[in-house]
Amino acid sequence: MQRQSCRLIDAENIKSLAEARSNAYKTKVMKEAEAYKIQQEIEADNTARMIKENAQARLKTAQSKTKALTRESQAEEKVSDKLEAVRRHTEKMALANALKNLSSNGKMILSGKSGKDVLEYYNKTLDLVSQR
Repeated sequence: MQRQSCRLIDAENIKSLAEARSNAYKTKVMKEAEAYKIQQEIEADNTARMIKENAQARLKTAQSKTKALTRESQAEEKVSDKLEAVRRHTEKMALANALKNLSSNGKMILSGKSGKDVLEYYNKTLDLVSQR
């Protein structure tokens, strides 16, 4: 009987030890899960804050560009008649530069429909620029 009593006490001690280990493991796992949850929440909050700040910065930049373009267009509108000659000159210079680049390639041969189309394009453009 005493032997059985010792075995029963041993079994209860083993059971208590197993329960204590189980509770300790459960507590450890729960704390790790809670720490992971908090970490993920912090990362998500940081990401959201960064996205929001980036969006606000882009919005401010867009608003600044809008204001600048509006002011530029208003200023240009006031002097548009005076800028017409400058625009015409710029167009003529760009066309002359394009013709120069085209003619600088001595190996290029314009013939057939493609050549005719290229020459007609430049002639029409010259006419349009001249008419302004």
